[in-house]
Amino acid sequence: MRILQAYQALLWLLRRLSRSDSLVVPAWSPAEEKKKKRLIEYMRRALSQMGGYEPAFDDLLLEGIADMVILKSRLERDLEERRSSKVVENYMRVHDTLAKLQEKLAVNRTKRLGKDESETAEEVAKLMRNVFEKLRKIEMGEEKF
Repeated sequence: MRILQAYQALLWLLRRLSRSDSLVVPAWSPAEEKKKKRLIEYMRRALSQMGGYEPAFDDLLLEGIADMVILKSRLERDLEERRSSKVVENYMRVHDTLAKLQEKLAVNRTKRLGKDESETAEEVAKLMRNVFEKLRKIEMGEEKF
């Protein structure tokens, strides 16, 4: 039941971002909400250190990225338990949405900062790798909330 609620919530977010009628963003548990806030704070700090962090432009994308990263992690756990076509389909949608959000963040930063597109794309890709590592550490208990 909780997984269905997560999929419905993901559909809502995806409709907002990509005008798709197939996924919705979940209502997070208190622990997941804390993870989300930690990830957003981490991304804000990282973008500030890189230069050019603008909350008005970046925060909506960062929130969407945090949602997708957490949902992707949740779906990966589901895939380990069972490999239904619905779970695989939702995982692929989350993966695609995450890639779109990452690309939008890179494009926005490129336009705002006047940097080379490939340089900005690499910076954002590195940020994403670090976000996944941060989530792994939080979930493994290596970092406290």
